[in-house]
Amino acid sequence: TQKLADGEKGRVYDYELVATVEDIDRQAISKRDSRLVFSSEQMLGAKLTSDAKSDDSLYFVTKGKPFTLKVVSVDPDGKPLASAALKGRLVREDWKLVRELTVGQMVDTRYEKEEVEERTFTVKPGQPFGSAQLSTQKSGSYAIELSGKDSKGRESFTRFAFYSTGSDEIMWERSDERQLEIVPDKKIYAPGDT
Repeated sequence: TQKLADGEKGRVYDYELVATVEDIDRQAISKRDSRLVFSSEQMLGAKLTSDAKSDDSLYFVTKGKPFTLKVVSVDPDGKPLASAALKGRLVREDWKLVRELTVGQMVDTRYEKEEVEERTFTVKPGQPFGSAQLSTQKSGSYAIELSGKDSKGRESFTRFAFYSTGSDEIMWERSDERQLEIVPDKKIYAPGDT
């Protein structure tokens, strides 16, 4: 059993229940049902456009060139919902090269993701949209996070990714083909365990 408070705040969960009944002859009947559970009555929608008048969605922006973030607040049925200003974050995904000296004096390399917060902002959802003008400082993979609270104080949250183009040098996630990660399925093994 998962209590809603144990989940991530501001998320929508899709719970599925599957029941199977089998008779003595191993004939089975199954039934499946699912339910959406909203952790907040506020759903946040957002998209990027080139300017406040445009309706065309952007998935690529140009470094240093302003773009518009349009934001809407709705209830779970999609009807407009009045909202206070939302907190926003513009974050860039950076990959850092990490080198480690391992057994046999070999140097292993791996890449660690680091999120760099470029800017925080507030935006008030409107009807049809509220908007904020933003721009990226570098090229690469970006995300915008928006968070707010519904009338009962429960958190709402959305995050979406996009790319910023330009002439910067960019480090992407890479893997070392010579490295094998072993993940144990239990903490302790006794002699003879496999």
